[in-house]
Amino acid sequence: MENESRNIIWDWNGTLVDDVELCIEIMNSFLHERHLPLLNIERYRDVFDFPVIDYYKKLGFDFNVDPFEVIGLEFMKKFLDRIEEVPLMKEAVDILEWFSQQGYRQYILSAMEEKALIRMLTEKGIYHYFEAISGISNHYAGGKLEEGQHFMVQNNIKPDKTFLIGDTVHDFEVGNLLGIKVILITHGHQSKQRLLETQALVVDNFEQVKNWFIQMDK
Repeated sequence: MENESRNIIWDWNGTLVDDVELCIEIMNSFLHERHLPLLNIERYRDVFDFPVIDYYKKLGFDFNVDPFEVIGLEFMKKFLDRIEEVPLMKEAVDILEWFSQQGYRQYILSAMEEKALIRMLTEKGIYHYFEAISGISNHYAGGKLEEGQHFMVQNNIKPDKTFLIGDTVHDFEVGNLLGIKVILITHGHQSKQRLLETQALVVDNFEQVKNWFIQMDK
């Protein structure tokens, strides 16, 4: 298989960008105001889910008091107001550059609102690594299944030559639906145990991602 015909589809939040701490901080401010139990990173990774409305339910939000459309938008506004605080994952640029040098075509498929996603990629100086980018049309993070199907067709991406790298069970579900080999990384929004339960390939960092691809090509 020629490297130039291969594709990497990246998730964004929690995979290439380290926004977990900010997400916990903002959500804890909401929980504190409502006298609901606060999150630490272990609990967060155990309860975070897609669609995101299910995550809010697990946290105890009463949608009769706080409609999801209102609280979800408030969360994203606070997140975007502090977007400059969110760093790229350690070695993210290195792995993007490595795949680029190996001839892989790279894409992003994200449950983040697309305009905000493009803004982040541009501000982080990595927009140029990607052939195409797909986000969602609103701030409510419903998921990526339908977007993924359209994205594959639109960009003529062949599933058997494609790998999806993400940090959640939802990424695994999307990859399965699209017929793509999935690699899940444990530095993001869900716990390693939850990722292992998918029986996908699970790695802890980008160095392990790189080593897996090197071994595959031997």
